[in-house]
Amino acid sequence: MATSTFPLIHGNATSSIPELPTDRLLGWLRPFQEDSLRVMWQAFHAKGDLVRLRVGPLSVVVASHPDHLHHLLVRNQANWEKKTRGYQLLRKLLGDGLLTSDGELWKRQRRTANPAFRRKVIAGFADTMVDATADHLQGWDRHAAAGAPVDVADELGRLTLRIAGETLFSQDISTDGHAVGGALGVVMHAFGRLAMSVNPLAAWLPTPANWRYHRALRTLDRVVRGIVDSRRSELSQGEDGPTDLLGLFMAARDPETGEGMPDRLLRDEVLTMLLAGHETTAGALTWALYLLARHPEVAERVFEEGQQVLGDRRPTAADSRALPLTRAVLLEGMRLFPPVWVTARVAREDDELSGHPIKAGTFVFASNAIVHRHPRYWSEPDAFRPERFLEANPTCPDGSPRPRTAFQPFASGSRKCIGEHFAMMEGILLLSLIVRRYRLALPHDGYAPEPLASVTLRPKHGLPLRLVRREG
Repeated sequence: MATSTFPLIHGNATSSIPELPTDRLLGWLRPFQEDSLRVMWQAFHAKGDLVRLRVGPLSVVVASHPDHLHHLLVRNQANWEKKTRGYQLLRKLLGDGLLTSDGELWKRQRRTANPAFRRKVIAGFADTMVDATADHLQGWDRHAAAGAPVDVADELGRLTLRIAGETLFSQDISTDGHAVGGALGVVMHAFGRLAMSVNPLAAWLPTPANWRYHRALRTLDRVVRGIVDSRRSELSQGEDGPTDLLGLFMAARDPETGEGMPDRLLRDEVLTMLLAGHETTAGALTWALYLLARHPEVAERVFEEGQQVLGDRRPTAADSRALPLTRAVLLEGMRLFPPVWVTARVAREDDELSGHPIKAGTFVFASNAIVHRHPRYWSEPDAFRPERFLEANPTCPDGSPRPRTAFQPFASGSRKCIGEHFAMMEGILLLSLIVRRYRLALPHDGYAPEPLASVTLRPKHGLPLRLVRREG
């Protein structure tokens, strides 16, 4: 059974990079602005793994092979820059945080952040995650009792935001949850429109949409500066040494000058971790719950696994490694709906992909949303089959071993997501707690959310689900 509104994928790479034709004056610009991922699917469906598109004044290449992602992120990473319009917008939002910085600044920030993401440190966050979830689900109980649908996309965003605040910054920011969630929603809704605009001043035009966008940026800036000021006050009073991420960044000193990190960079890192530390996890959990609601037989198997391993006791960090089916559901959800769905780069110098020449200055969009459903590497690529992540030796449809590069939900190489283990532990624990407490159902027969490919891949209009409280 298909699990999304995405088109099916077919085709093979050709001997040269074909172009997807169009008679539009601005090429594929307007369709790209409206739904860039759907255009990429259309290009792949029509022409194969490498396709050239005319997007306004630009000629861009859509790359849809696992090796393309590996080349951009690992093999020749130094030649592929982030200087795209999308990254310029992200830098406007996130400044020089870990996601957007480069060079020596990024290396120094990564070294500083590494201790906060060691497995032993992350394991210590399990209790916080479980407590926050138990508290949050009490609100879901009221919806379940009334038989009213719950927008789990919005609810999971607020829950994971609270967890990010308490674990990464030692602060409960749930009182700002609605403000931050709403502001991030506005920013991400505007992202596609602004990233694809041919007008470099598009964000500064006096329109209602831009007014909402800049007000959202100010809201995020206010909340983040409050987090930094509060944590600095605590540390100045000798409370809570620098064991959380923000404390580590505050304690870091430049090896040459001995100076601490300036407030501007602290602000950038906090906002980066708020976005990366909750938005992607919330998205992965949202899609997993949708898939379980659509496949209740799998949800019951997840429930039974939890009963066998946990019973009625609190899950721990160790339990996140003892729930293989729950983990597989989360991974399969990220295969079908990867929160980080595209890698956009610009070639610094001439290069090649799969033997095809790529000139310097070429924009390349490599989408793991397509790679994750490539029929050369996945049997029944559009089907929800979590058991594929329980296989010891996964294979392609032709029987050959499936390359690891065919599944990259956290990217790869030196820029691989620093929070991978954090996100997986959080996702598994929260998913097990939710399924143990509720049966999930779609709001009505035939319901399918519309994916919105923006900064992350999220349901365009939220995700309402009906919850039925389990007895006992």
